[in-house]
Amino acid sequence: MQPARPLTITALALALAAALSLPSCSSSSGEPAQPAPPAAADPSTTAPQPTAEPVIAFTDVVLNSDVVEAFGAQIVLVRGDTRGMATLYSLAQQNPVTLALDVEPDEAVEGVSWAVEQEQDAEPLAVALVYITTEASGLNATADRIQMRVYDDTGTELSRTDLPSDITGTPYEPGDLGGAKPSRYLTVMNGTAVFTTELADDTYAVLGYDVASTTEKWRTVGPEEPERTGAPLANGWVALDWQDALAAFDPATGNAQWRSEQMSSVYAHGVAPFLTGYTSPAAWSGPDPVEFIDGATGAIMSIPDGFTNYGVDRITGESAFLWFASDSSPADKPGLLVRSAEGAGVFSLDAQKTGAAGVQDILAMWNGLIWVETSAGKDVVLAATGARAPGISGGGEVYRIPEYATPDWTITTVDGGTFGGDTRILTRHPGADPSLETLNVQTAPPSTP
Repeated sequence: MQPARPLTITALALALAAALSLPSCSSSSGEPAQPAPPAAADPSTTAPQPTAEPVIAFTDVVLNSDVVEAFGAQIVLVRGDTRGMATLYSLAQQNPVTLALDVEPDEAVEGVSWAVEQEQDAEPLAVALVYITTEASGLNATADRIQMRVYDDTGTELSRTDLPSDITGTPYEPGDLGGAKPSRYLTVMNGTAVFTTELADDTYAVLGYDVASTTEKWRTVGPEEPERTGAPLANGWVALDWQDALAAFDPATGNAQWRSEQMSSVYAHGVAPFLTGYTSPAAWSGPDPVEFIDGATGAIMSIPDGFTNYGVDRITGESAFLWFASDSSPADKPGLLVRSAEGAGVFSLDAQKTGAAGVQDILAMWNGLIWVETSAGKDVVLAATGARAPGISGGGEVYRIPEYATPDWTITTVDGGTFGGDTRILTRHPGADPSLETLNVQTAPPSTP
């Protein structure tokens, strides 16, 4: 059932705006003779000229799955039809590539972890940690193993290497969800794969592997089982659940930079200098108890109390918070607050004005814009002022909501409804200044190929 629509979508912009009260050569006789034009080249002897690279169509690439396995600076990986497959989308390639994890006839892929390079200026690579088991029995049986496979952004396999036998991962047990796990968490930062896994002596390790040579650079061992919790940080470190704490590791050395309160999940937000996390699984019921963690120190950051929803801009690092409002709320109670990446206030609207504008939810932030749900539908407003974003037609439906983004690409999601799957659309804009027009947010999604 759709919510009541007592306001037109224009009401939001009106309410927010009200709150702002805010020397050529001559051939004539007597002139020096001009040189004769060169003779036309003989076509039979003319060297072939290089042709321009074909223009890549960067808009409206419908992903062939709504499950994003891994995303980084230059590569996006989505889930394939089976455990041993994924589709690679690159900023540099016209068409996606299918990655199929082939094994020997008597072997099977029991689990896989995917990661792609996070550093914008590093070589774009994709890494798979593959849990391989044998289907042979008796004297022909061989031990399970973890294998690292590395691919470039064309999908070409660069290497495959069996990891040392003491790196065992977590085998499949009856009743497990998702099969065997080669690693608890995996990411790639500036040419180093950082992952947590189980060892043969029933301890656990966080390891750093040089992706180019697939050799171990460092490891840290501990007795406590880590969760599948981690995030690459904007400063180049990697935050991991490790030995009953959230810790930040330098991928180059393995040195722990800070330790903080343990979280059941953490999320990075592009260039934002913080990450967000939940302290317990119960917090999944809503974002209210979310913690904001300083990526440089691990300190829990001060944020306004009582907010019901928030969004973070992956491109600018800004954040927005929303409080539910009622007619009895005092005018000075916060309603909508936008903060810069450094935490300074950018724009705010009190609770009564937020309620009058019909604001119900913050759906996303992207490049200085906020997607909001109102009693009249979805709208897009400027984070700096609250005014409707230029290019959004009044009363027109907003289909696409940004979900993942870098300065070079954005994935928008179209809600499939209660019984339908979501549609995810990759829009690539490398080297450009991304704009709202780039995303075609008021255009219905194209058909999935």
